[in-house]
Amino acid sequence: MMNSISFISNRGVKPIIVLITLTIIFSIISDFFGGLFFLITLFSLYVFRDTKRYIFENSDSVLSPIDGKVIAIDRVDDKVKVYCKVSLWDNHTVRAPFSGEVKVKKYHKGLNLDPNTVKAKTLNEQISYKFISDNKKEYLKLKLISGFFNIGIEKTENKTLLQGDAISFFIDGIAVITVSKESNLLVQIGDKISSGQSILYKK
Repeated sequence: MMNSISFISNRGVKPIIVLITLTIIFSIISDFFGGLFFLITLFSLYVFRDTKRYIFENSDSVLSPIDGKVIAIDRVDDKVKVYCKVSLWDNHTVRAPFSGEVKVKKYHKGLNLDPNTVKAKTLNEQISYKFISDNKKEYLKLKLISGFFNIGIEKTENKTLLQGDAISFFIDGIAVITVSKESNLLVQIGDKISSGQSILYKK
């Protein structure tokens, strides 16, 4: 992913330009609203920051694809689901958990309801990815369900990636990571995980 402005994610360039323009306009009209939009612009710079991360590629480890806080872990049949809350304070770049192929399994354009509600699971904008390792022995599914501050989930084409490669941008909501029940998870409820940094489990 190439950035138009080196310290801002591609997804943030257009909104920030709009906010800067509004800040200038409202500053002429009103000091109060000019100051308000200035603060909003500063916060947006933080939200859309492009955090550079060094990825310690390790073929024996499966890395977290997303930043967030683990809020629940469910074990159903032959799968383990890890639920993570992604907030505006997190880094929003989605990364490949291991080297291999990523496929978009499902995309649904929808609303921006509270992602913790039952309705949100069906009505909110969401996308599902499936990652398959080079040797076809590992898989990981990632489902992103938008939250209040969603600006549109960035879709991506099916492609081959290296571990830690950036594939998308997700600003706010719930991320559901699904792995095999044989996976010996190294994360637990309450943990803060980082994309391309935190190890979910060892192969």
